[in-house]
Amino acid sequence: MATIASAHNLWERSLASEAEELHRKLCEAPERRGRPECAAYLAAHPAHDAAGDLARARADLDGAMATIASAHNLWERSLASEAEELHRKLCEAPERRGRPECAAYLAAHPAHDAAGDLARARADLDGAMATIASA
Repeated sequence: MATIASAHNLWERSLASEAEELHRKLCEAPERRGRPECAAYLAAHPAHDAAGDLARARADLDGAMATIASAHNLWERSLASEAEELHRKLCEAPERRGRPECAAYLAAHPAHDAAGDLARARADLDGAMATIASA
């Protein structure tokens, strides 16, 4: 039922928009522009700058997409950092340290400040998410 109501609302808005556009075109025609009802309509309903509206909407969308892409990149780095830290913790456990895959991993990835990296990545992600939430 909600789908039908939603479809009806969409159709109704579309019909109203088409009627508004037709009304404007009729009243903007030179032979009708001088009629009192058309003059009143045109004065009450100034023309929209569709190209300007589209350009502004596009700029807003581009800005939002850039913010989302930035947040996604931060999230990816944070996830990779968390996975790296978990991998290290698992391989550094005494019961796993001797396993060939863990020995190879630990040799290829010498210890560094993974906790600091993770904290920085989380802080960056939190900042980006705050930016998105406030937009």
